[in-house]
Amino acid sequence: MEKHQMIQLESRPFKAIDLNFKHLCYFGLCLPLGAFFLCIFVSIVKDFDEANETHCGVFNFLPSISACISTFYPQSTLWRLCIGIDSFPRYLISFVYYKKYYKVKAQLMKNTNFFILIVKIAFMFHNIELTSLLILTYVSSVEIFFIHMISFVMFLISSSLYMMISI
Repeated sequence: MEKHQMIQLESRPFKAIDLNFKHLCYFGLCLPLGAFFLCIFVSIVKDFDEANETHCGVFNFLPSISACISTFYPQSTLWRLCIGIDSFPRYLISFVYYKKYYKVKAQLMKNTNFFILIVKIAFMFHNIELTSLLILTYVSSVEIFFIHMISFVMFLISSSLYMMISI
């Protein structure tokens, strides 16, 4: 894949987007991972007793993931902000893969129409997965349980189907 994308306007080329795909993927990995560890750290330092409290009275050494990212302020805000920012590169990567398989790989296949249909279905499932993950992030199970549950089921189904199709 080319590092720079060039487009023509009035017969003069200029750079429309100057993104390195590898750096975009690293950003998509490091932002939520860094936010996750920061939420754990802040939960341990700021809300240790409340984050480790359980309804059955069992002592936890570390807070649960849901307690770290959704229960306490400012951790929940940090997590939601970072996942929101991280969603843009993920949708962009999804679109790049769609274009790559649609244009390049479809020419190599004998049954082009079937392959293009599979590419479109995979793109749809990938975007449903990303959107469901965003809904899971912004709608907690305490706020609106039904929407949270539906988005979780949609996330599980779409991510499983996307993985099976893209093998």
